[in-house]
Amino acid sequence: MMHTTSAQTEPPSEPSRSVDTASPSPLTLRAIVGSMAGPLLLAAAHARVALTQLPSGVIGGRADGYENFWNDWWLREALLHLHKSPFFSNWIEYPTGTSLRFHTLDPFGGVLVLPFTALFGPIVASNLRVILALAATTFATALLIRVVVRQPLAAFAGAAVYSYVNHEMVLNYLRGSANYLIGAALLPLYLLCLLHIGVHPRPLRWWAGGLVTLLALALTDWQYTLFAVVATVLYFVYAAVAWRNERAIIMLGVRLALLGGTWMALVFVPLVLPMLREIQAQPWLARNDQASAFGRSLSKFVDISAENPGYIVLLVTLVGFALRWRRTRAERHEERGDGAAATGFPRHRATDDLGFWAMLAVVATVLSLGPVLKLTPDVYTRIPLPYVLVKNLPLLSASRKVHLFFTALTMPAVSVFFAVAVREWLALLARVSRQRRVTSSGAQARRFRLPGGRRLAPGPVLTVVMLAAVLLPSLAEAGQAEIIPWQMPAFYRQLARDPDPYAILEVPTFGTVHGRSEGLYQAYQSVHHKYTFGSSIARDHKGERPDLFVKNATLFRDYYWLNKGTVTEPYRPATPDFLPTPQWGTYAVPLLNYYHVRYVVLYLDALRDSSPAAIGDVRNLVGQTLGGGIRPVYSDADTEVYRVPDAPPAATPLFLDTGNSGWYTAEQSPDGTWYRWADTHDGAGAELLIWNLTPQRRPVHIAGTLFTYKYKSDRTVSVAINGYPADHFTVASEGTHLLTLDLEISPGMNTLTFVSPEPPTPVQGAAGKDNRLLSFGLHALRLTLLP
Repeated sequence: MMHTTSAQTEPPSEPSRSVDTASPSPLTLRAIVGSMAGPLLLAAAHARVALTQLPSGVIGGRADGYENFWNDWWLREALLHLHKSPFFSNWIEYPTGTSLRFHTLDPFGGVLVLPFTALFGPIVASNLRVILALAATTFATALLIRVVVRQPLAAFAGAAVYSYVNHEMVLNYLRGSANYLIGAALLPLYLLCLLHIGVHPRPLRWWAGGLVTLLALALTDWQYTLFAVVATVLYFVYAAVAWRNERAIIMLGVRLALLGGTWMALVFVPLVLPMLREIQAQPWLARNDQASAFGRSLSKFVDISAENPGYIVLLVTLVGFALRWRRTRAERHEERGDGAAATGFPRHRATDDLGFWAMLAVVATVLSLGPVLKLTPDVYTRIPLPYVLVKNLPLLSASRKVHLFFTALTMPAVSVFFAVAVREWLALLARVSRQRRVTSSGAQARRFRLPGGRRLAPGPVLTVVMLAAVLLPSLAEAGQAEIIPWQMPAFYRQLARDPDPYAILEVPTFGTVHGRSEGLYQAYQSVHHKYTFGSSIARDHKGERPDLFVKNATLFRDYYWLNKGTVTEPYRPATPDFLPTPQWGTYAVPLLNYYHVRYVVLYLDALRDSSPAAIGDVRNLVGQTLGGGIRPVYSDADTEVYRVPDAPPAATPLFLDTGNSGWYTAEQSPDGTWYRWADTHDGAGAELLIWNLTPQRRPVHIAGTLFTYKYKSDRTVSVAINGYPADHFTVASEGTHLLTLDLEISPGMNTLTFVSPEPPTPVQGAAGKDNRLLSFGLHALRLTLLP
């Protein structure tokens, strides 16, 4: 529905140039309630696996199901008990914590599920949210399409296509991606309000509904908020071109500007601005380099697969539009003869103007292709596409799933076209049925009656047959859903009774296993209520964030990188190093005590999946760090738990260690001195760690020798502590400098970074044998605690 025209206000000779402000299709309470049965039945059919195993476990447990389970718990914990913003948590990725603004936290869905949690418990509530989100998607889309086609059965058929003849929607159900499902339900509601804002004589309620829906989208999934913004812009552009009524266009622009301005006034400071700051400060959040991989390929539009909306949908739509063209031509012929149409379809309705939906489908489909054209998922061309112009814009740079444009904006348009076609099929069937009733005998008419005497309506029968044909693939695929059982170590119920605030070190910290996922491990926190070092959050399921404490800190990184190849070589070499390597017997237990780590938990099933030797290697590391005689305090088939001993503070609570990055392997000079060259070819610095296992800032003196490699001029080296400048100096090419630093060291882990702005120099005289780029190096480093 774009706009309506009225015979009372506009002459019939120029219907396409008018914009009526009358409501195009009143939505009565009876119509709304009557529209709920079909969506609920379809949702129950597709979510039958979840319904039959409702309390057993969470749907999508291998993917997002248990992650959303944790989201709901954290929302309740943050708002109701901790009385803090849920968008940051140090209960995961302890001790530094992490922002959850780019995580699929879904606060809106979490609030909606609160009553179900209170009534049925969190497992059932999580499954009900997914099931009801499916039903809400069909219901909301049916309301939207109904004002376009004014035919309930056709609207329901189109809504079913949007909800289920849509591979991404089915995958979201299988993954338990509740945020996407709720976003898919809210977007049609927003489009419904958007279409009324421009043409309704009293648009305030629709304006308010659009604002509330936008706010709900902002608290559900920011990508679906983006889709709503794109649809709004396209709607105004289309209206400006098609309406040709300056006053109506200006009024629409004012209403939409007020809508967008009010929404921004409410969400910019608490939501949008922090996200913009985060993505600027943390470049790793930008995933636009993956946009091409997630773009749709041309082959997806023609292949026979679940990702294609379906050839049956296409056939029904094409035939329906052929019928529509034939009916329209007949109407025009009869208007010339009788001045009226005989089919019962009002002429010149804006709802019959499908230009906006065509425009929406074309633009969204082009954007869904990504920045470059792909012929198949694996065959890329060098042809740039329009998305390349916007992929680096703020927030869009953090979006990689560009194919969602097709799901979110193209599929509603496809559903509208399908519904229009179904309406024409039903109109044809109605005409045929009327003719048959006129010409048929009474005996023949009784053949179409049900046992109770009620006549079997051919329209619903045809609709059911069409839907059965187009929904069978999604019904079959939805039957493959899995419920991962909620099997939690009994030990965690013991921890729940312990009120002390402390942390547990889970191994492995990140990573998905065949039987369970990191989302399930994180969901255990809803029971034991202890801090954990890992996480299962969107955009960082595999621990890609560069500043993760657990993969950078001494000792913790040994557990994190265990059995991950040669990653440990930069900080724990097999040879002696240029500074003393911290000894586990001296620092391990004090370090764990300093961060209040009470237990080390081994997930044996995850370790078995990582490598055959993983369990033995981790047990060996536990013995080195906690003591050779350590024994588990709890064990079952998949879990072992070790108690970290209480120990007095380290005799030397401040010490140096090698950082994770910025160094080549240690080397030994002819006189026996061990040294390292800095590896700064990527522009990053060479890092050292300074530990202070006391609660106060402590003064230290650091000494050593810095030397430089061949360069065309003097080299500058700057030193920073935790990102703040500490010193800088200039060293002659191939010269040395006595390094002395007096610093105030904060409690915990501190990072000392050495950077040289001049480019490194290739190793000379070793072509093909040594490909290093060298700038400066260090040796003879030592730390002294000042009084």
